[in-house]
Amino acid sequence: MPMFDQTLIAMSCLCFRQNESSGWRCQKRKQYDPDVLKHVAELVRNDAISMTRASKDYGIPKTTLHDAVHTKYQSNKVGPKTVLSTNEENRLAEWAVRMSKIGYGRTRKELLSTVKKILDEDGRENPFRNNRPGKDWLKAFFGRHPQLTVRTTLQLGKERAILSAEKIERWFSDLKTYVETELGDPTILTDPSRMYNADESGFSLCVKGSKVIGCKGAPVVYSYGNSDKTQLTVMAASSATGHYVPPMIIFPGQRFSYNPLEGFEEAALGRSDSGWMDSEVFCNWLLMYSSLP
Repeated sequence: MPMFDQTLIAMSCLCFRQNESSGWRCQKRKQYDPDVLKHVAELVRNDAISMTRASKDYGIPKTTLHDAVHTKYQSNKVGPKTVLSTNEENRLAEWAVRMSKIGYGRTRKELLSTVKKILDEDGRENPFRNNRPGKDWLKAFFGRHPQLTVRTTLQLGKERAILSAEKIERWFSDLKTYVETELGDPTILTDPSRMYNADESGFSLCVKGSKVIGCKGAPVVYSYGNSDKTQLTVMAASSATGHYVPPMIIFPGQRFSYNPLEGFEEAALGRSDSGWMDSEVFCNWLLMYSSLP
């Protein structure tokens, strides 16, 4: 029989065994309790029992026991050793989640650049071109850290991001002081018909957020940044008794070749270069509705 056929048969005998009901099938690698394997390896290492005797008593092949005694495999993970240590990968995953929670989520490219920076600094050997891992490493990294996912961010201006409960409480305290001392009419704060809440809502014309790495299951992933994009702004006001005034819609630009309020003629038209509320537009809004009952 040719040598090639003998080798092929030998390999087949090692990888397969016949089953009467289902025919030939691949024989799976047997798994051993890691705690038991570690205990038996320690006995052999301390000469408390011979390797042959331990293999026979515990039913562990000598080759497997030999690898455990000489710590050939540090864990029971299958696959090649990762470039970053377990601790380093855990810290990297925690960093990505923490950055997303504070509104500065990292993109996939930024994560890969961070890994490259680590490898550039310590010079460890790796299979990556120019020390930068690719999409295969990134996919495996996400597989090892299932709490991570890629999310589309919701843009939030930094002016809103820095708002706090203490600042809001201080604002109301200052308002009360102003009404009582400067206006001299504290009844304003006790008459619901004279208490109006006016607020502006911006609708960004650049609403698409970037995709960043965040924690799986998080309801919203915000992205903080400068609110310097053009937008539409709606200024609305309503009293504590339920009376409301028609809103003002502020458009970016000064001239229009069409009627921006078509279909909503009850609203007031405001204009500013960026579509944001400014002092001039706000004063015009106050004057426009100051005569309303």
